[in-house]
Amino acid sequence: MSRPLADRIALALAGSITEARTKAKTNKSALAFQVGVTPSAVSRWEDGTRRPSIDNLVVLAAALGTTFGALTACIDHKERSS
Repeated sequence: MSRPLADRIALALAGSITEARTKAKTNKSALAFQVGVTPSAVSRWEDGTRRPSIDNLVVLAAALGTTFGALTACIDHKERSS
């Protein structure tokens, strides 16, 4: 049985955040400081157990040198390929 849609979205977004952070060559603590959250919040976003708010996604994208659209594009792309 496939995962519920919300779980698939959370995992797709988690992968996108991790990939963008790795590409930006920053660590979770530094990113958390830039976004104004705790390092554990970034960890939860990256493991898919929590999703950042829209406001945090906008700040997160800017901190990672990308756009909101690029950061969240994985959701639509991965849903179409499922």
